[in-house]
Amino acid sequence: MTLLVIFTEGGSLSGYGHVTRCSALYDEALACGLDPRFVVNGDEEVLRVMGDRRVELVDWRCEAFVRARLTPESFAVVDSYLADREVYGWISTACRRALYIDDNQRMAYPAGVVVNPSLYGHMLEYPQTPGVSYLLGPQYVILRPEFRQLPPRIRRTEVQRVLVTLGGADVLNLTPMILRALNEHLPGLEKHVVVGPGFNNLAEIQSQVNDRVVLYHQPDAARMRELMLACDLAVTAAGQTVHELLATGLPFVAIEVVDNQAGNIQALKSMKSGVIALSRVELSEKTLSESVVGLADGFADKPEALVDGLGVRRVIEASHFTPGLFGSACSSNEQGIHFYNASIEDAELLFRWRNDELTRTASINQGVIQFEEHLAWLEKSLADSSRRVLIASLGQVPLGTIRIDTSKGETEFSWTVAPESRGKGIAKRMLKQALAFTHGRVVARIREENVASQKIALASGFSKIQVENGIGLWEKQNGE
Repeated sequence: MTLLVIFTEGGSLSGYGHVTRCSALYDEALACGLDPRFVVNGDEEVLRVMGDRRVELVDWRCEAFVRARLTPESFAVVDSYLADREVYGWISTACRRALYIDDNQRMAYPAGVVVNPSLYGHMLEYPQTPGVSYLLGPQYVILRPEFRQLPPRIRRTEVQRVLVTLGGADVLNLTPMILRALNEHLPGLEKHVVVGPGFNNLAEIQSQVNDRVVLYHQPDAARMRELMLACDLAVTAAGQTVHELLATGLPFVAIEVVDNQAGNIQALKSMKSGVIALSRVELSEKTLSESVVGLADGFADKPEALVDGLGVRRVIEASHFTPGLFGSACSSNEQGIHFYNASIEDAELLFRWRNDELTRTASINQGVIQFEEHLAWLEKSLADSSRRVLIASLGQVPLGTIRIDTSKGETEFSWTVAPESRGKGIAKRMLKQALAFTHGRVVARIREENVASQKIALASGFSKIQVENGIGLWEKQNGE
């Protein structure tokens, strides 16, 4: 099994956001056949949060330690606010591929994959650095398995229960204040309050407990899911929990608790329904109670469905961590690529691929296409019974597209690989699998300077039969 080492931090004082989302990566990696291990800069309380996962507690920001834990064939994940650029450099050079989870553009990262799995990641302008690729935005939000494939929410006609959850540690001592405001302004509601392992204010919280308040001490992920599905509203810190709330469709008030939540607050403020976001300067008992009452008055309005629970799978697949996935050693994994028929909903994706500079340089038509022109072409193509526009994907990650035109006993192929998937043998695999359901004479027209596509055609059994105006005509009698 291929080793995956996850370097992160967390504990009773700093909270558990990093270890929680990295636990989801650990579990998905294990399911994909990797050998994941945690190295955590934290205290003993982390071991309870981690369950039976393999964990080593140590301050790992040391070159000798990093190089002792990694091999040239291993993978690494780094989720840290403490490690500096030098540490990331050690990790990058000590393993086969490194993935860096980033929330706020901490630094210029070394070679590897940068993931900003947040509501605002796609809004940030990251530098285009050789050797660095990016996975940005809510489609890469990393959720625990318990928050995937959720049942439909049972919606009531009026608010009955509110969930209060401030994460693993109530660093600003907000829970007593929240309870006090809810007890005063919404006394009839049931208050379901999560007490994390790092809470040191239990006495103050208990002073606000009455017959409408229930405390839950250190609930696991399954219990948290049950609470989110059972409650009607939530008051939460604006960290990882907001992603789980969005996945469950629970309206909520989000509070900025630490600086790194400012981006989430900004993104949540732009949402049109079901969410109210309060920065630290906006937070008071008055604004909190007004926000909860406001949500209660219109709580039938659900939050936007930004998080679908598949982000962790997309991260693993797009980072190419699955053993042998793009190598020759594991041919059985070639079945991982699947095709689906393009639809009008794929217009923006195909438009982005089509107008990529390298794609245009290799294309027969090298001009920039306007979106209206592209949309008209796609609508016409989808209505044409002699044409198929297919999108290749690995899990939920789109990799490229193949257009197949059939006319007079001849089939013509044209293919494009997504810019972020280049250099991994994707085009050759797409072509091989597409040829499996095509019969007879197959042709492809390839620009003479497009050496990469000519090599793919040769490897797939095509031969060049003529050249006209700088365009080569390649053919293959399928079945040879």
